[in-house]
Amino acid sequence: MTQRDDGHDFRDSKNKGQAYERKKITIIWGTEAVKGIDSVEEGLNKKTYRFETEEQLKYFMMGVDEGSGWLEYEVEE
Repeated sequence: MTQRDDGHDFRDSKNKGQAYERKKITIIWGTEAVKGIDSVEEGLNKKTYRFETEEQLKYFMMGVDEGSGWLEYEVEE
């Protein structure tokens, strides 16, 4: 599951520091933001996702890739 561990949501949890030790990816969502037409804003069209394992990250990206063409995105390095 993304951003969760034993029922704790890392966005609100006292264990928030543990989230940074896990796998993560930052994605810029939207055609206009990816092409530089619109500005990129954290929380609006730029979001970081955290995962417990590489496998979870892999499957998340498979879903994102499947949606490409319907809505563009860019992975920020």
